[in-house]
Order: sequence, then structure tokens, then C-alpha cells
Amino acid sequence: MVTSAPFAAQREGYSRSDEGPILGAGGWHFATVILFAVSVGIAAAMWKDPEARRVGIGIVAVCAVPLAFTIFRLTRLLRRIGRAQLLTPYESLALGYPTTATYVRPLRGGASVESIEARLQCEEHLTKGSGKNKRTLTEIVHDEELKPVTTPMLNELRLQIPFRIPEKGPPSIDDKGAKIKWMIRLRLRMRDCPNTRSSFDLNVLPAVVKR
Repeated sequence: MVTSAPFAAQREGYSRSDEGPILGAGGWHFATVILFAVSVGIAAAMWKDPEARRVGIGIVAVCAVPLAFTIFRLTRLLRRIGRAQLLTPYESLALGYPTTATYVRPLRGGASVESIEARLQCEEHLTKGSGKNKRTLTEIVHDEELKPVTTPMLNELRLQIPFRIPEKGPPSIDDKGAKIKWMIRLRLRMRDCPNTRSSFDLNVLPAVVKR
């Protein structure tokens, strides 16, 4: 239960889903999948030629190595930790309103945390052009280190994360070609388990709401 305000102490927390990337460098692991898919396509194009077929099989075999490593790490990670969630007092948060969020994640098989880095970030996404010329520009306009406090629990990681959306910061926006997102991001360095990350989208209102 979250206690960002006296009234909030009487409410259950609103649960937010973890957007990862669970293995940390999500772009790299996605690239291994794309690389393997491309290699299969190349091998299929070479299949009718017996000599080229061997080359195609070799390409697939080489490209399968990083994918297999990614699957191995993901399987090992999921055996040691469960799905993370972030609890906040309300679904929508207000600018300038101090809040304490609770990060909860099950731990299994002797996995433990060596260090935790938590940050509050605001991202601006601007999409320009259309069709093949369409591109999205992303800029982090607010980046703040947070100070999570660990609550001792058996077989579970539980953190209290105090934070405050700046009073003069922008609210959340999701409009055509423009998006502003507030995120809480965590980087967990693990023991006896691959390192992992978590990220949670916060819906921020344009003004402080009295409750």
C-alpha cells in the first residue's frame, strides 16, 4: 500500500505494468531476432541451388548463435525473478504533487539484488513526415535520480520510491505527431541472475488536483 498522503493510505495502489526491457539492452536482443529472420530469408532464396544451399545453412547457423544466447539468458532470468509492478495511489498524478510509489518484484532460486538505480524521466516524442519519410525524434527533457528505499521481504524485492513531478513540468500528452511521457525507470544489477531493467509510464495531469 502506498502512503503519499494521509488519504492515500486508505486506498489500494494503482498497478502499472512493466514495459521493460526485461533483459536490459532491448534493442540488441530485438536485433538478434531480426538478424535470424533475415538469415532464414537468405537461406530460403538459396535453397534451390545445392551449392548455395550449404552457404545459406551456414549463415542461419551463425545467426542463430546470438539468438540462442538471448533465449538462454531470458529463460534463466524468468526462472529467477517474476513480473514487476509499480503501485501508485492514483491512476493519474498531478504536477507538483509528492508521491511515493511501491516497486514489487518476486525473487526465486536464490536471486538477489546488488544495486538499484532509479530515475524519473520526461520524454518528448515528435513525429515528422509521412510514409517512408516518417521519422520520430525523441528528447529527454527531464532526468532526475531517485532514492528508493528497500523494505526487507522474503522472496520479494519491494522498494518505496518517493518522487515529485516538477510543478512547472509538462503534463502527459498523446496527440497526432506529438507525445510527452513521464517514466520511472529502474536498472537492477543482480546476483546469480542476469541484470534487468524496468520502466513504467506515468499519466500526469496538467495541474494539482485537490483530493
